Amino acid sequence: GFYQYPNTNNEALWQLDINNVLAASSTKTVEYALVDLQNDGIPELIIGSHDYLMAVMPYNIYDIFCIVNDRIMRPIDDFSMGYKSWYTITENGYLDNLGFAGAKNERHEFVSIDAKTGTPTYKESLEYDSWSGDKYYKAYGRIDSSQKYSISKVEYDSIKAKYTPKNNITWHPIDDYASLWSELNANTIP
Repeated sequence: GFYQYPNTNNEALWQLDINNVLAASSTKTVEYALVDLQNDGIPELIIGSHDYLMAVMPYNIYDIFCIVNDRIMRPIDDFSMGYKSWYTITENGYLDNLGFAGAKNERHEFVSIDAKTGTPTYKESLEYDSWSGDKYYKAYGRIDSSQKYSISKVEYDSIKAKYTPKNNITWHPIDDYASLWSELNANTIP
């Protein structure tokens, strides 16, 4: 598999082939959620941990799996997912990949997953750089220093407000298969 780490004695995590060292270092229980990101009636499997008392980052996604043409796919193969890249789901169905470049910089890449191919599509990106005197940037697609352009703080805040975090996600312990089946059968997937 992609991540080559020793087994952390959690068979469910091992079978999913997620970053076991990262998951083992989680301060909370590793959990799963089912969320239909693509609005195609087929939920994506989200592996992560959550703490809704933490307003800024209420949960952290370690891995995502989707089904495309009856095949299980990992749409985002990001080794730093859950570590340097904090992914959250937005209310409008995007993933917000929040990355940091030190204490004074942050970058948001807003990503959707194509329902037909399972590949990520980067819609737009924002960057805040306080090292250089509180500068704000936007790019279409991924942040690329040659293609980003300056925007105002008002524009930055306005774009960022379009991608509010989804907080009504139902999380289950990774080994709770009964909840998985009941959620699938009840068709209560957000």
